[in-house]
Amino acid sequence: LSGMQYDNTYHPNAWIQKTDVNGSVLWQKYYGIPQKYCNFFRSGKTEDNGIISIGMTDLLQSNCKDPIIVKSNYCGEKEWCRIYNAPGCNAVGQDIGVTKDGYMALINGWTSVEQQIIWLFRLDSIGDVIWAQVYATDPAWNSEWSYSLLQTTDSCFVITGETYYPDPTYPTLKIIKIFL
Repeated sequence: LSGMQYDNTYHPNAWIQKTDVNGSVLWQKYYGIPQKYCNFFRSGKTEDNGIISIGMTDLLQSNCKDPIIVKSNYCGEKEWCRIYNAPGCNAVGQDIGVTKDGYMALINGWTSVEQQIIWLFRLDSIGDVIWAQVYATDPAWNSEWSYSLLQTTDSCFVITGETYYPDPTYPTLKIIKIFL
């Protein structure tokens, strides 16, 4: 399980918890520092049976949030952490996929430019960026947002999300459309 849990001063810390097959808690770990925001949106199992978690934090800039990725071992002990300083404000590490030699990170809000909100980052095994690509760039869309990154059997990825799109019946209005 991953997410956030508030501390005594009502500031969220990123949180992961491991359970056995019966749902009994084996351990839980918190990441973050007092008075700073940190939240995980997704975690997954790595090739070495560790844990990779993605989310957002304000550790770099107090007034904006940036994507964060933490790689932990099987016991939840941090092996490395990367915070990616986004050119836009309030960028979200939404989902992460594991490849044979690294990771694919789905990031929303990397820039604040309309039709440049959804990004896919190819990362090496220690979180360094190999390439970054923007998706969902149709000029008719606005307020696009991705939700998940699904790996296919041929080692490709599908991005799921939604956007506001011109209503074909009432062209001056927008409707929510799901995209893949």
